[in-house]
Amino acid sequence: MAITKISTASIEDDAITSAKIPANAVGTSEIAADAVTSTQIDDTTIVAGDIADATITLAKLEHGTSSNDGKFL
Repeated sequence: MAITKISTASIEDDAITSAKIPANAVGTSEIAADAVTSTQIDDTTIVAGDIADATITLAKLEHGTSSNDGKFL
């Protein structure tokens, strides 16, 4: 008999591991736009070496708010 439905209730805990997921199997097209938020990322997950040169630009930084008057500290 062919499997017709799989639900989270039918998947055993720890049945799916990173070793069972091929490299590059999950890309941006498989991740919903709002699926990952800052609360889901550990504080030390992203370090300076993970950020490409010129990735962060002045246009991407908030500036000129009532609290900083456009000055970077």
